[in-house]
Amino acid sequence: MNKTWLLIGIFPWIALSSAKATEPQNTSQSPKQTISTALNFKNKPRVALALGGGGCKCVAEIGVLRVLDANKIPIDYIIGTSTGATIGSMYAAGISVDEIQKFYLDDIIQKAMIPRLAPRIIFYPLAQAERDITKKGEAGITNGAHFKTLLNKTLPAQFSDLKIPFSAVTTDLVSGKTLVFSSGNLPIAVQASNCLPPMFEPLAVDDKILVDGALRANVPAKWARDAGADFVIAVDVDPIVKEEDPQKFAVLKNVLLRVSDIGVSELDMREGLEADVLIHPETNGIRLITGNKKYLEEAIRNGESAATAALPKIMDGIQQRGITANANSKL
Repeated sequence: MNKTWLLIGIFPWIALSSAKATEPQNTSQSPKQTISTALNFKNKPRVALALGGGGCKCVAEIGVLRVLDANKIPIDYIIGTSTGATIGSMYAAGISVDEIQKFYLDDIIQKAMIPRLAPRIIFYPLAQAERDITKKGEAGITNGAHFKTLLNKTLPAQFSDLKIPFSAVTTDLVSGKTLVFSSGNLPIAVQASNCLPPMFEPLAVDDKILVDGALRANVPAKWARDAGADFVIAVDVDPIVKEEDPQKFAVLKNVLLRVSDIGVSELDMREGLEADVLIHPETNGIRLITGNKKYLEEAIRNGESAATAALPKIMDGIQQRGITANANSKL
């Protein structure tokens, strides 16, 4: 079954049926699970990397990382949204580019994020009816337990254990604001950054109800700048909106995808202006969730090509700021 179709088809229905399940609950977690916005640097970051969200389109960021690493571009701080947070946190933890690539080409992360999807959709009305009666829990198709388990096995427990300072971007449903987490429990923050409604249940942490950071900050270049970075490299993996054949929109799927692409493109374009260098790999045809190795490998190669094309501007920019290439690249 086409997961893209499932995502598109359930959006309007879920939005209506889950309206009663958004009341904040008393969901305080133990201190070990707490995440916070506190961001501390031993030294002021010179170069920051902002990795945008976009589901499996974000594998293009793996190609970008490969080029930056091969050319010893010093990355002092990484901030990521959604899948950009997953890839960014792995890299910040010291996991090699090749290992990160394997997680996606072997369909490991994709299967962990959306396991046994069809039964969950079929039985969703029953789960929602229980929430309406008990007023407990948050609405979504899956609670992300498999993804959380993978993150716990793969990532350090705490932000402080990372090799490179890192932040995960989320959106708080209670306040409606972007929240950027930089300390505390790392897997929880990355999971929250990936909680795309209505597929995933929002993640309740303390007095916050957290969902995907892409709702307000899909390309978090501004937040990298606010962290004090002198030079910001951002990666936007969403397709550039180009003119389409009018006949294409006789199909509902294409209409809904086009509406989404237009809205996301506008947001990404505004955010991208905050970066010194914006890398925009070609990702047309890549679905939100896919295990198709051919398309994933193509996106990674496109990320490498886009980063290579941007390399002269990156090198010039860091040299102008007196930043030297890292002779002791971490990977």
